[in-house]
Amino acid sequence: SKKAADHWRDTNNNGLVIKVALGDVSFLFPGDIEKPAEAELARRFPNALASTVLIAPHHGSRTSSTPVFLNRISPEIVVISCARTGRYHFPHPVVIKRYRRKGYRVFSTATSGAVRMITDGRQLKIRPTVQADSSG
Repeated sequence: SKKAADHWRDTNNNGLVIKVALGDVSFLFPGDIEKPAEAELARRFPNALASTVLIAPHHGSRTSSTPVFLNRISPEIVVISCARTGRYHFPHPVVIKRYRRKGYRVFSTATSGAVRMITDGRQLKIRPTVQADSSG
């Protein structure tokens, strides 16, 4: 239908979403998807999204990280890829509050630098290149 097609007109919602797993540790890379794509994934794959680490959708934009999507993923850790300064001002404070309320450990590349994640499938080590708090 035309209405359904309009949901996917924005190229952000047509991006590739990848889940990588090794043993008990998994990572979800949702790219720049926004609310319509998050809702579709939550509806179509309700039991397949749970992941240890979530790379924040759309750099922590307020158009992403909806409660329904986050509830399906239920990550322990969220990594936000964003610049210290930029015209879009990512991540959005509302999204950071949402992550904190859910108890996620948050790393932002703006304050932590590159975030290395090392796993053997049982344990996960997080190694930010810049030592900063995990407040995002």
